[in-house]
Amino acid sequence: MMYPALALAALPLLVTGANTPPNPHDNNKACTCYRVPSGPDTAYFSYHRFYDFRSLRPTHDLSNPFEPPPRVTENQRSGKEKSRDDAFFNSGRMAEDWGVMDWGKKREEDAPLRVQNSPLNVYISYPRNASEPSALTLRTTRQPLYQSTAELETTLHTMQHISLRVSARVTGSPGAVAGLFTYASGTSESDIEILTRDDPSKIRYTNQPAVDKKGDDIPAASRAVAGQAPWDEWRVHRLDWLPGKSRWYLDGDKVAESTYGVPKEPSYVVLNMWGDGGEWSGEMDVGGEAELQVRWMEMVFNVSGKGETGNCKVGCVIDGVKELGTPEVVFKGGAELGRGGVGWTFLAGMVGMVVVWVL
Repeated sequence: MMYPALALAALPLLVTGANTPPNPHDNNKACTCYRVPSGPDTAYFSYHRFYDFRSLRPTHDLSNPFEPPPRVTENQRSGKEKSRDDAFFNSGRMAEDWGVMDWGKKREEDAPLRVQNSPLNVYISYPRNASEPSALTLRTTRQPLYQSTAELETTLHTMQHISLRVSARVTGSPGAVAGLFTYASGTSESDIEILTRDDPSKIRYTNQPAVDKKGDDIPAASRAVAGQAPWDEWRVHRLDWLPGKSRWYLDGDKVAESTYGVPKEPSYVVLNMWGDGGEWSGEMDVGGEAELQVRWMEMVFNVSGKGETGNCKVGCVIDGVKELGTPEVVFKGGAELGRGGVGWTFLAGMVGMVVVWVL
């Protein structure tokens, strides 16, 4: 969930001028499009990204890399603290594709705790045993007068449909929300949310808005799916945002689908870990903390904008491949498809497939 009042406040930290990402095809430059089965549909995407946090090692300048960095203190309320792993987040692909947020939000009647994002809460968790995987970590901690939180956002704000997969787990005190979602506005947002006050078998899937103008819940907007594999263990969470529908998966199995409130606006991806003491997150005890840990993220997506075409001469898949994050070629020789919306029978032997490009 994004705080509506702060959506614009985050924008100055982001590079939003470009419609398309540089280096569009991670790990296999031969691919020109990506085929993704989603329920009864087959979606086609133009861009691929894979972020692997499993084999990172600490730099020599970290004094105690195997312990989490110090918590933000009660007096550190500005969000200007640096991440312990600042060099990692400000170089290479992470700097190109992601921004670490430092905005804050004042307390409100329905959110009694002030919220302040801090880069100090975004870091890499390094294992003592080098054979074990490292992980990107987003942390939230409860201070006496406010909640210290964490957020990452993609610098690209023109995504138009996506298949997003995140290998993650959530641990820690009740009173926090782990969010994995696409965002354009408070009425154009598709969420995966894990509430640490919930039973570990329950995950919330929502297309916003989830409440009407009177503040009442909209039943069609949200699904709280219980009885799933626990989120405090490593799981692969997946969101497919397609034209007219959103689908959510856990460890490869579809668990929810919605045609209500499906986003239409160009969007960006957000990962966050937060709480505000309100009814949704609950209130964390002073001194409590919770973490969202991520081993890897993969996404295929399209972008909005004029004058581009969908080139699908070499089609690849990202599911069922020999090496995670490395797409494999499954067909060659397709024709270009314009941006008119839906295309049919453009590949030999693939009759009647719905092809999703950006609109």
